Amino acid sequence: LGALLLASLRARRRRITRRLPQFHSASIPDVDEGMSMINTVVGDLPRQSRTAFKPSQLAEALLHYTAPAAQEKRRKMMMKLSDRLGCQRVNCENQLAHLDSLLLSHLSEARGDYVKAIDDLHSSLLQSHKRWRLHTTLRGQAEASALAETHATASARDIAENQPRDPWGERPNTAVQLEEVALYLLLWGEAANLRFMPELLCFLFELARAYTAREEVRERGDDTTRGDHQGPGSYLEMVVKPVYACIFHETFADVEADGTPMPLDAEVMPEYPRNYDDWNEAFWSLESLAKLKTHAGEPVMNAQPAERWPLLKQANWEDFLHSSCQKTHRELRWWTGLIASNRRIFLLHALSFGGCFIAVANVTPHWDFHGWYGLAALPPLLMLAPFSAVFGQAFESWTSQDLRSQKRFQAFAMLGVIVLVAGGAVFYVQASVPFWRFERSMRPCMDAECERLQAPFWLMVLFWLCFTVLVMSSGWILLEFLPQSASPAAFDANLLFERRTTALLRKRIRVPGTCRLRKELVAWLKMH
Repeated sequence: LGALLLASLRARRRRITRRLPQFHSASIPDVDEGMSMINTVVGDLPRQSRTAFKPSQLAEALLHYTAPAAQEKRRKMMMKLSDRLGCQRVNCENQLAHLDSLLLSHLSEARGDYVKAIDDLHSSLLQSHKRWRLHTTLRGQAEASALAETHATASARDIAENQPRDPWGERPNTAVQLEEVALYLLLWGEAANLRFMPELLCFLFELARAYTAREEVRERGDDTTRGDHQGPGSYLEMVVKPVYACIFHETFADVEADGTPMPLDAEVMPEYPRNYDDWNEAFWSLESLAKLKTHAGEPVMNAQPAERWPLLKQANWEDFLHSSCQKTHRELRWWTGLIASNRRIFLLHALSFGGCFIAVANVTPHWDFHGWYGLAALPPLLMLAPFSAVFGQAFESWTSQDLRSQKRFQAFAMLGVIVLVAGGAVFYVQASVPFWRFERSMRPCMDAECERLQAPFWLMVLFWLCFTVLVMSSGWILLEFLPQSASPAAFDANLLFERRTTALLRKRIRVPGTCRLRKELVAWLKMH
């Protein structure tokens, strides 16, 4: 069977190789020429035919777009964008490999359809920029010419063809999409920790896209003047480092010789330091972006869209960030979230400790507990798992506030009350009846003296009923430790808990000027 399988694989490989003679020749087709061939295989087929796509056709597309000619064309495109933006050479090489990997991955998902692969890649990377752009409606604030207005919305290829259109309203051509993906990867590659500020990256991409569009027009037209290119490394030195320096000095003073940051002294450390989310809010609206100025006092947003990127490298980031960024989210740390998230770990430790206590108490003479020894700790031990589950449901109900979680909490709370009553009854019997008397009550008695020493019958019935409930509830331990699927609100449970508790702490429980209490009092008591 192995020999037959190997022979069939070799025969299939020979058939695929015979279908691709052009890729083994010395002359490798250009990307644009290969597109027509791939479109005849994939791009022009109806939707019903694409579902029957054969692996050999995918192999053709992958071989074509990994050919040296195609890779060299992408390298030239990446180098040209890198020179315009002032990116480092090593970043250009890294992002070229990154682009090739993403392209091959999306080509495989699209079954060799190059147009669909680029479109999917463009959408996945730049969907956040689309939402940010629609939110801010980024346009020139100054009176702009028709060409400058076009730069704010159109891409380089559209301008060159005198067909201005919004690439988000109508899909641009594939070459433009690939250029925009490469442009975003170059900016992202050197952003370092600024990647935690996605709106900042969207802002940089918008300005860089308008600037590279103007440079593309200059190169395609008669204008041979070179743009304001600062050379490799200028993007890192003039944009990334100044922005990060403002963020770094919010909580750190300097860097030691071994590279360890030195925190600020307690006297100058802010009570609530601004983090990446707070700095990122400066790029949420045009009102805050209007405060961005150069060191000479020129507003960056007053310039035409294509002229903003060079001004960005002269921007006074320190004044802009400190005047535009306010601390809006003050984080509070609660033990409740930690315990609820790790309650099963704490339950495991508590059960282990309880088991060890029972084993030690049985061999310790002065720990007799009315003769029950370690058995006295058995009822509380059996009650731990139900109480842990009730606490987990209470935390989820408090955070999500939906009907499903509240009903689950009510059901768990009722079972928890039953277990609590049963555990209290068993503990009462253990405290009031010594073990020797309890043991004698379990044996038949023939005389009056023996019956007098036995425990009351109703007490024995109560004990065994409640103890049976506790033993049945011990199955809850198994349910707690079995793999559990997370609820829909589990991912944001800690965030929602912090948000609600913070809002309650900021509210007044008593109506000002009166003795009346607000309805939030009940929620406030539940919180504590």
